[in-house]
Amino acid sequence: MQKRQAPLLKSRIGRRVVGLFILSALVPLCLCTGFLIEQFDAQIISTSRHNLDDLVRSFGISLLARLGSADDVLKVIVSAPRATDDSIEDSVAKLLWVRSVRRVAPRSAELARDQALPRPDARQLLALKMARSVVVSQLGESGNPQIFVVRTLPSGAWLYTEISSTWLWSDARDFATDAGLIVSDGNGLTLDSAGKVPVNFRNAAALPHGWTSRSWEIFLGSRFSSPSWRVAAISPQASLLAYNNGSYLYLIAFALLTILLIAWLSMTVIRRQLHPLDLLTKATKRVAQRDFESFDNMSWNDEFGDLARSFQEMTGKLKVQFSALEMLSEVDRLLLHAPALESILGTLLPRMAALLHCDCVSVLLFDPDSDGHARAYDYDASEAQPRPIRRIAAEVAALKAECERTSPAPIGAAAAARLAYFAPSAAAGVNTARIYKLEHNDHCTGALCVGYAGDVVGPPDSGVSAADLADRLSVILANLKQSESLHRQANYDLLTGLQNRHSFSDRARSAVAAAQEHGLLGALLYLDLDQFKRVNDTAGHSAGDGLLRIVAERLAECIGDVRRIARLAGDEFAILLPSIPGPDSARQVAERIIVSLQRPIVVDGREHHVSASIGMTVFPSDGTQLEELLRASDIAMYQAKDAGRGRAMFFQAEMQRNLEDRLKLETGMHRALQNHHFTLHFQPIVSETDDGCLGVEALVRWPNRDHSPWVSPAVFVPIAEENGFIVPLGDWILRSACGQFARWRAEGVKLHYISVNASVRQLREPGFPASLMSALRDSGMRGEELQIEITESVLAHGAELQRTLIEISAMGVRLALDDFGTGYSSLSYIRTFPIDVVKIDRSFVMELPHDQAACRLTESIIVMCAALGKKVVAEGVETEAQRRFLRQVGCTTIQGYLVGRPMEAADIPGFARRLRSMAPATGDDDGVPAPQSVARSA
Repeated sequence: MQKRQAPLLKSRIGRRVVGLFILSALVPLCLCTGFLIEQFDAQIISTSRHNLDDLVRSFGISLLARLGSADDVLKVIVSAPRATDDSIEDSVAKLLWVRSVRRVAPRSAELARDQALPRPDARQLLALKMARSVVVSQLGESGNPQIFVVRTLPSGAWLYTEISSTWLWSDARDFATDAGLIVSDGNGLTLDSAGKVPVNFRNAAALPHGWTSRSWEIFLGSRFSSPSWRVAAISPQASLLAYNNGSYLYLIAFALLTILLIAWLSMTVIRRQLHPLDLLTKATKRVAQRDFESFDNMSWNDEFGDLARSFQEMTGKLKVQFSALEMLSEVDRLLLHAPALESILGTLLPRMAALLHCDCVSVLLFDPDSDGHARAYDYDASEAQPRPIRRIAAEVAALKAECERTSPAPIGAAAAARLAYFAPSAAAGVNTARIYKLEHNDHCTGALCVGYAGDVVGPPDSGVSAADLADRLSVILANLKQSESLHRQANYDLLTGLQNRHSFSDRARSAVAAAQEHGLLGALLYLDLDQFKRVNDTAGHSAGDGLLRIVAERLAECIGDVRRIARLAGDEFAILLPSIPGPDSARQVAERIIVSLQRPIVVDGREHHVSASIGMTVFPSDGTQLEELLRASDIAMYQAKDAGRGRAMFFQAEMQRNLEDRLKLETGMHRALQNHHFTLHFQPIVSETDDGCLGVEALVRWPNRDHSPWVSPAVFVPIAEENGFIVPLGDWILRSACGQFARWRAEGVKLHYISVNASVRQLREPGFPASLMSALRDSGMRGEELQIEITESVLAHGAELQRTLIEISAMGVRLALDDFGTGYSSLSYIRTFPIDVVKIDRSFVMELPHDQAACRLTESIIVMCAALGKKVVAEGVETEAQRRFLRQVGCTTIQGYLVGRPMEAADIPGFARRLRSMAPATGDDDGVPAPQSVARSA
C-alpha cells in the first residue's frame, strides 16, 4: 500500500499537538530565562551600586583634600611673621585657585549692607574668633554658586576668599565617566554637577524612574565648622539587556534553538502518527459513500491496527444492515403513496418474510368497537399471492392476553393448531410461531405473528428483528389512525359532529356552481343562537357544549341531511339548501327551525330556553361567491336580532347600505376623536330662586369638516354606546368640560356647576370613579361643582352600579336622574340610590299647561321629589306659560330654549353677565328676570 504523507500544518490535531509540545517546553524555558535574567540584573545592580559608592567616596575625599590644602595655604599666609592685612590680601589674591578676595570688618556696617557676601552663622562666628577657617556658600548674582573660605586677619577683619570652581571641581568630570555627580551644601544648594544628570533631578527622593542614586556626606564641621556637604552619584539602572556587551544574545539564541529543536522533534513524531490516522479518516469517509471495503489491507502492529480491524468488522455489519434499511425505506416510500391498509400490508408482509427468513407472517388487528372480533392479514412464503382477509370472532380475548406478555415464548405446532387464529398456518406446515404486540398509546391494537417450519431463528445480521418490525407496524397503524383523525378534525366539528367551515365551504361552492349551471335556486341560512352566553355564564361551558350538541341534533331533524349543516363558530350554524322551488321554501325551513329550538332544552337536569335569529340569502340572485353569501346572510341575521330576535329575515340590499353607513360612521367617530373634531356646546340651567344659581349642561357635537350638516348626537351616541366607543368619548367630554369650567372660573364667570352625561357603559368601567377624580384634580374643581347625569337605565342595573354611584357621591359630585318618567325607575330606586337632582323629561313639559293629565303627572313628580328631598329641573321649557305653571307647582329650575339654546363656550360669559344685569330691572313679580328676555338677548 502506497504511503502518503499528510501535510502536518493542514492537520488540526497535528497543529494542536505540535503547539502543545512547543508550549510545554516554552513555559518552563521562559520561566527559567526570566529567573536567570532577574538574578543577573540583581547582581549587576548590586555591582553598580557598589561602584557608585566607591565613586562618591573617592570624589568626596578628593574634594575634602582640596579644601584642606586651600585652608593650609591660607593659614601659612596669615600666620607669616610681620604679615599685615594688606600683604595677606595681596598674597592670597595671587593664588591660582583664588577667584576673588575681600576684606570685611566683622562689626562694620559694610558687612550688613553687602548682600553679595554670605554671613557666617553662630557656630562659624565662634570658629572665626578662635582663628579657625570656615567655609560658606551662596548663589551668586549670576546664578552660579560661590564658595568662600573665611579667615580672621591679624587686625580682626574677615578675609573672604572665593575659591575658583574650575580648580575645586577640576577632577569631577574624570570621576563622572559613566555616572552623574552632584555636590550640594547643607542648605540643599547645588554647588556643582558633572556627567549624566537628569534635568529634573534634585535629590534621591525625586529620582526619575530607571535611575540609581548613591550619596556620601563630606563632613566639614570638625575643620571648617560648616554644615556637611553631600556628594551624590546617579546613573541609569543597570540590567542585563541594557548592557551592550551582547551577553543576553547568547541567552536568547539558546532559548530559540531549544524551541526549534523541540518543534522539529514533535513534528517528526506527529507526522509519523498522522499517516495511519489520515488513512483511517479517508476510509471512514468512503464508508459514508457505501464503500464497505475501504478498511481492507490495513494492518499496523499498534493501536492504529486494532482500530482498523475494529472498523473493518463494523463495516461488515453495516453492509448487512444497510441492505435491510434499504428494504425498509422501500416500504416507507410505499406508505407515502398507499393510504389503504390492505395495500400497505400486501407489500409489507412479503418483504418482512424475506427479511426475517421466516415461512409465514400474519398481522391481527383487534376491532376497536368490539372486544370479541378481529381481522387477520396472512402471507405464506410458499404461496404466490397473499391470502384473503379473515374475520375472527373466537378466542380473541385469549389472544389479547397472549399479546400482553412482555416476552412471549414460542408457540409449538400442537398449541397453534388448537387456536383458530393459527390453525391455517399450522395446517400449512408451520411448527413454531412467535407473537409480538402491536400497541398505540399503551393499548394493544393487534399482533404480529411470525411462523417458522423449523426452530425459531435467532436475531438476524441485519440488526432488524421481528420486534423492530412490530414497532414499525405499530407506528404505521398509528399514523393511519392519526391521518383519519386529522381528516375528521379538518372537516368536522369535534363537539357536534357537523361539518366545519372548511368542509361546508367546499360543499356550498359546489352547490352555487350547480345552481348557476342549471338555472336553479338555492338558499343559505345563517343561524345564531340568542341568549347563549347566558347559558355559559349561569350553567358553565360544559352545559353550553351540551346545549350545542342538542341544537345540532334538532337541526338535523329539521333538515334531514346532516351533510347540509355546519357549525361555523361558537353558537353560529349554517344550513345549505342546494335546490328550492322559491324563497318561501327557505322561509318555511327557517320557521321550522325556530319553532324546534323554542322547545326547552334540558342539560344535566336543568332546563334552558334559547331562540334563534336566522339570516337568509338566495343564490345566485344575492351572490355567486360564498363569501358574498355568508356576509349577506350574516347581515340579515343581525337585522333579525335588531328586529326582536327569534325570527328569520331575508337579505336586502338596503341592509348592506345601512351596514356600510354604520361602519363608515364608526370609523369617522374614531378618526374624529383622534383629530379633535368633536366639540362641546353648553346649555344653561337657570334657577329662578333668590340665589340665582346658574349651571350649564355639556352637550357633545360633531361638526363635519366639509361643511355638510352636523351628525346628530341622536345618531352617533347610541352607536357609540353599543360598540363601546362611548367610553373614550365620554372620558374626553368629562375632561374637556372640567377644563372649560376651570377656564371660565379663571375669567371670573359666575357659574355654580357644570353637568356632564354618563352612560351605563361608562359607569360599568372599573376605573370610572378614578377617572372622575383625576378630571377634578387636574382641573382644580370641587366635587360640588360637577354634576353627573344618568338615565333611568342605570338604576335598572341595581346593585351592580349602586356601589359606583355611592363612590361618585362620596366625592361630593351631584348625581342627576335625566329624562325621568321615560324609563324603568321607581320610587324605591330614587330613595335607595344617592340621587340629588331629578330632571323631568321634556315629553311631559311640552304638553303643559294645556294637557290636564300632563299637568297632574308633572305636579305629582315635583311633590314626590320634594317629599324625598330631591331637587327638580324641568327640561324642554320653551314658553312663558310652561314656566309659570312650573313655578306655581314648585319647580324653580328650568332648562330649555326659553332660557337659552345650546351655545359655544365663548358665548357663556356674555350670557351670564346679561343674566345678572337684568335680574333687578326686568324681573316679573318676584324680582326674577324674565327668561324670554334673556333668551332673546342670548
